[in-house]
Amino acid sequence: MEKPVRSLIIRAILQEAISFEERSYRFYEKALVHIASGDAKTVLEKLLSQELSHRLLLEEVQKTVDLGLFGSEADEEGKAADAIKKPLRAIPPGATKLQIMETALEKELRAVGFYDSMAERSRLRSVRRVFRKLAREEAGHVRLLRVQMAKDTGGSRE
Repeated sequence: MEKPVRSLIIRAILQEAISFEERSYRFYEKALVHIASGDAKTVLEKLLSQELSHRLLLEEVQKTVDLGLFGSEADEEGKAADAIKKPLRAIPPGATKLQIMETALEKELRAVGFYDSMAERSRLRSVRRVFRKLAREEAGHVRLLRVQMAKDTGGSRE
């Protein structure tokens, strides 16, 4: 595949990742409306803040790196992006804290898979590091949510 076309495809995938982080941010904003106080609110506020920093980091990568140097074929990269293209489940009126946390967990698991996949495909060490960092942070979000869900349900969810 020619480098200009490949670069456009990678930029589109990165834009999709940025959009995913923005949707995640909006999801946590809405979730916080349903949770008035307590540890769950603190966890969601932390996740809200980190989704914003992820988006900003991805925007920097998009601006400063020649993204045409990814390793795999573009159609494989497109398949990796499919995981984050699916819309998040909406938070229904009257949603329970557990329903909100389960939806958040689903979102975070999708993000881990996407960033792991993109890290494996990148030829550029700097880009690979960014995607690995994001995958680790999203995995940390998964742990935070599971711990909080275990507290809320009185059981282990690890």
